[in-house]
Amino acid sequence: MADYIRPTPRNPILGLLADAMMGGLAYMEDPRRTQQMQGVGGLLSDTGIAQTVERLAYGEPLTKGTGFATRMKPETANAVMALAPEAVPIGRAAMAGVRATRGLPVGASVKPVDFSYRGSHTAPGPDFGAPLYDLTGKGQMYPADVYSANAVRYYGTGYPAADKEAFALASRVRNKPDAVVTAYRAVPNDEKIKSINQGDWVTLSKDYAKQHGESVLGGNYKIIAEKVKAKELYTNADSIHEFGYWPGLLAD
Repeated sequence: MADYIRPTPRNPILGLLADAMMGGLAYMEDPRRTQQMQGVGGLLSDTGIAQTVERLAYGEPLTKGTGFATRMKPETANAVMALAPEAVPIGRAAMAGVRATRGLPVGASVKPVDFSYRGSHTAPGPDFGAPLYDLTGKGQMYPADVYSANAVRYYGTGYPAADKEAFALASRVRNKPDAVVTAYRAVPNDEKIKSINQGDWVTLSKDYAKQHGESVLGGNYKIIAEKVKAKELYTNADSIHEFGYWPGLLAD
């Protein structure tokens, strides 16, 4: 009989679990997601849990070396630490760091913000995003019930007043691409920063922008407001308060 290579058997249940975990992490760490979601995804990825489940699915050993030199593989050790009771204080501290990112200016990182900020965290646009006048993105972004009375409860971000304001505005401009709305952006209090530019992250709520500015810039900030059209703002459905500003472009 001719020799041939057999594929490594994969446990179907552990395999499905690993795929779900890996898929979830890939979604969260996508540069098109919000900075907060990318941060949480990175923390979860660093635990090594998903990689460990993947190894278990294929029946791979979780250690390397032999005898007294036997030791856990790095991702396995990380997973153990993440799940061990002793890791609770560390996890709490890490999550506190994630919660701190809620004070970031729209589209900014924890580093000092400057006017030219872009980085890998690209604001959503016509290529991947839903315009403000159709938050569903033709069925690709928010579900249709984003226009229902349950919008704040289902898709709110934890800022009740700002959430209500933003969803109400989105409902008013539904199917009205040329409707004019006010976009806000918190920026450093620099006289050279005078306008909102194409590709910037913006928000529909002045209060939301203010919360970001107060938290990160310590009062040394200003809020730029501009009148824009509903067809110029795009969301990736991660937050009703974060839109990419793309004037002159229109979704297909």
